[in-house]
Amino acid sequence: MRQDQLEMLKGLWDREGVPYECGTPLARYTTFKIGGPAALFARPADARQLEAALAACKKSDVRYYLLGQGSNTLFADEGFDGAVICTRMMGDVPRIEGERMTAPAGAGLTALCAMARDAGLTGLEFACGIPGSLGGALYMNAGAYGGEMNFAAADDALMHECLRYGCCKSADVIPNLYYGIYYATKTEFIIYAETEADAFAKAKAMNQEIGPIEDEDADYS
Repeated sequence: MRQDQLEMLKGLWDREGVPYECGTPLARYTTFKIGGPAALFARPADARQLEAALAACKKSDVRYYLLGQGSNTLFADEGFDGAVICTRMMGDVPRIEGERMTAPAGAGLTALCAMARDAGLTGLEFACGIPGSLGGALYMNAGAYGGEMNFAAADDALMHECLRYGCCKSADVIPNLYYGIYYATKTEFIIYAETEADAFAKAKAMNQEIGPIEDEDADYS
């Protein structure tokens, strides 16, 4: 990245109030604890700041990388010569209304599983222990033990690459696709996602086909 691009992007982010740092070690934000410094590291607090951060990258012609919980992510020791935009600091709190749960893309998947459990909602059990964000899990259709995110999501709020907003329903996603529809297109970013009773029920019915996993040699202490 050229110095003039760097300064232009910093100026645009300053104008929009997007929190950012220079030279942030990416090892702090990946589960493998590896990765050199990012030229710029943004921490948008909400969807408006996320949109502003992305728009500024496009205007200054700076390449960017959207980062959630940092699982399945490897950065080189040399770092990332561009802008890393981290969604885990987006402050919208996950909420449950009736049998519908809404959460921001940066929310940790394991924490959402516990939240669903405490509210008596079922269907996300398969995802407990997956060390990723909700947005990342939906983007690549994460799954385990026969369950997958395509069955658990009801609606996804999207920001298209051209910075238009949209919505995708779970019925629009091909259920048996290993990678999610967003991974295939690479033109959309997930901002929020919702689950509801019908979606949970489909996942529960599928998960019931799998018996309990027992390992007498395992140590769970």
